[in-house]
Amino acid sequence: MFWSWFVEFFNLANQQTYIESITTFYTGILAFMVPLGMQMILTIKNSYSTDEIEKRFKSEKVFIILPVLLLVEIGVILIISMIKTTNHAFLAIAYSLILVFLIITLVVIYLYIRKIIQYTNRKAVTKWLIDDFQKNVRESKDVDDSISFLKFITEVVITEMSKTSDRRFILSLLKDIEELSISFISQASFSSQILTKQEPKNILSLLISTLLADIKKNFSKTLAFRKKVHTFSPQEINENNKIYFETIMQGIGDITIKSMEMSEQNIIFKLKTTIYKILEVITESKNNGIYLDKFLAVHRRLFNYTIKANSKYEQHFFYEWYTNFVYVHKSFDPRHYFNRGYINQFDNQLFSYIRCIIDEERFTLFQDLIYWLHHGIGFRHLLNKNYDLSSIEFKESTKEEIIKASNIHELVKNTITMSDLSTALIALKSLKVELEKACLTKNEKDNMTLKLECFNAFIYRTFYFNNLKNMIFGILSYCIYKKKFTWVKLLWHFKELRDSSAIKTSYEIYPTSIDEVLGFIVSNVLDKKLISGTGRRFSFSEHHQKSALYEKKLEVYLLGYLISINKDTTFCLRKCETMELLAISEYARELKDIVEETYTPKNIKLFLDLGFNDIDEEHIVSLGSEITSLLTSLELACERQDIKP
Repeated sequence: MFWSWFVEFFNLANQQTYIESITTFYTGILAFMVPLGMQMILTIKNSYSTDEIEKRFKSEKVFIILPVLLLVEIGVILIISMIKTTNHAFLAIAYSLILVFLIITLVVIYLYIRKIIQYTNRKAVTKWLIDDFQKNVRESKDVDDSISFLKFITEVVITEMSKTSDRRFILSLLKDIEELSISFISQASFSSQILTKQEPKNILSLLISTLLADIKKNFSKTLAFRKKVHTFSPQEINENNKIYFETIMQGIGDITIKSMEMSEQNIIFKLKTTIYKILEVITESKNNGIYLDKFLAVHRRLFNYTIKANSKYEQHFFYEWYTNFVYVHKSFDPRHYFNRGYINQFDNQLFSYIRCIIDEERFTLFQDLIYWLHHGIGFRHLLNKNYDLSSIEFKESTKEEIIKASNIHELVKNTITMSDLSTALIALKSLKVELEKACLTKNEKDNMTLKLECFNAFIYRTFYFNNLKNMIFGILSYCIYKKKFTWVKLLWHFKELRDSSAIKTSYEIYPTSIDEVLGFIVSNVLDKKLISGTGRRFSFSEHHQKSALYEKKLEVYLLGYLISINKDTTFCLRKCETMELLAISEYARELKDIVEETYTPKNIKLFLDLGFNDIDEEHIVSLGSEITSLLTSLELACERQDIKP
C-alpha cells in the first residue's frame, strides 16, 4: 500500500521532471560549494602566513565528503533515470534512496557552510592550531610543522595588536604561549623522572593542563600533569623541546618589542609576568642551563631594544630582573636562597649589560642602577636574627664551644668567591654533625636543624651580597679602563649625594674599609691563581686589553681613597696555606709597582676626577707611601703566618 502510494506520488510529480530537478540542484551545489571552498583557501593564504591552516582546511572531512557525495548522488540519479521499469518496489526503493541522499546532502551542506564560517573566526582558528600543535608534539610528528605552529601564534598576536581592539583575546593567547613555554621545560623534566623512576617533588604548581603522553615509545599510557618537576638530566632532554622553547621565546621577544612600540600597557604587563614565570620555572631546578641560555639570548634582545629606544622599561630589562631573582625572590621562607647553579649566567648577563651602558654613555641610567642597588634590595637578611647561631638554645656549653671551634662565622664573613662558598658549606655540614651529637632531646635537635637551615640560606645570601660587591669591583675596573673616572666618583660618593634618611636605609655595595678591601683582594687572588686558574670572576677582555691591569689600578685607587677619608689601616689576614701566602705576597709586590707608577704629582687631575678630597701633589705622594707601607705589612703578615708552627 505504502509503496504504491509513494510511487504514485512521484508519478504525479512527473518522474523525469523530478530527476532533472534533483540533478540540477546537486550540480548547482557542486558548482557553488567547490569554488567557495577554493576561494576560502585563497583567503586563508592571504590572511595567514603559515600553510598549516590551509593544510588543516583541506583535511577537514566535510570539505572532502561533500564533493564526493554530490558526484555519487548525481551518478546514482543518472543510473536510475536510465532504467525504464514500472516495478513499484524498485521505484519505491530508488526514490527513497534519492530522498535519503537529499536529506544527507542538506545536512552536509549545512556543516560545510558552518565550517567555512568558523574558518573566518581567527580566535577559533588559533585555538585549533594550538590543539593541533599539542597533538603533534604528543604523537612525535614533524618538528618543522610544530615550529610553524609556534611562529603562527606569534604572528597572530602581533597582527591582532595592529588590527583589533579585542585585548582579551590577545591576553588569552599570551596565556597559551606562557603555558606552552613552561610545558617544554616541565615535559622533559617529568619524562626524566619517569625514566629514572624518581618521585615527583612538589616544587611548583604549573598553570598548564595540557596532556603530555608517550614520552618514550614503551610508555603508551597518556600522562596527565598535575604536579610538575623541573629537574632532569641533560642526557634525557628532548631535543625537540629545546627547539620549541627557543622558537616560542623568540616569539615572546617579538611580541614584547611590538607591544612596547605600540605602548600596550596591559599587554606589556602580562608579558613581563610571563617572562618572570618562565625564568622562575627555569631557576627553580637544576640542569636547566640550556633553557636559561636560550631565555637570556631573547632577554638581551629586549635589553638592546629598550636601550636604543630609550624605553621607560629599560630599568626592568637592565637590572630589575636580576635583583628580583637573586636578592628579592617572592619567597619569604628564611631557608630560601637563589640556586647557585645559575649565578654565573645571571652575573655574565648583568655584567655585560652594565658594560654596554658604560659604552653607550648612559650616565643617568648608571645612576639609577647604583641607587637601586644602594637601597638594600634584598639585603635585610644581614640584620635578621634568624641567621644568628647564638640564638640556638643550648643546654650544654659544649655546643657553644663547637660553634666557636668551627670558625663558621669567620668563614661566612669571607664568603666572596665560589670556592669560599664551598668551604663555608662544607664547614656548616661538619658543624651540623657535631651539634647533632651534642643534642640531648628531639626538640633541641629540631630547633638546631631549623637554625642551621636558615644559616645555610644566610651563607648563600651573604655570598650573593659579596658577589655584588665583587661585581662592582669589575664594573669600576671597566670604568677605569674606559677612563670614566667621574662614574667611579659617583659610586664612591653616592651616599654623600643623598639625604640622611636614605643613608640610614642603604647598604654599601663596595668594600669601605682597608680590612674589607684586602679581604676581597686576597679571595680574588687565591681564586684566580690557585683555584680557577683563569681570571677574576668579573674580568673582561676588549681590543687586546685584559682587565688584570685595571683591576690592580682600581685596587690602589680604592686603598688610597679609603686611607684619605679614614686613616685606619689595620687589617686581619685570614688563615692561609703556604702556597696561598706566597700568591698573596707576590700580588702585593705587583700592586706596589702599580702604586709607584700611579701616585705621582702628574696624575693630580685623575685623582680630582675620582673624587679624592683635599688632594694636592704632596698629598698624592704621601698616600702612595702609605699604600706601599700597607702592602709591605701585608707581605710581612704572610711571612709571620707562614713561619708559625
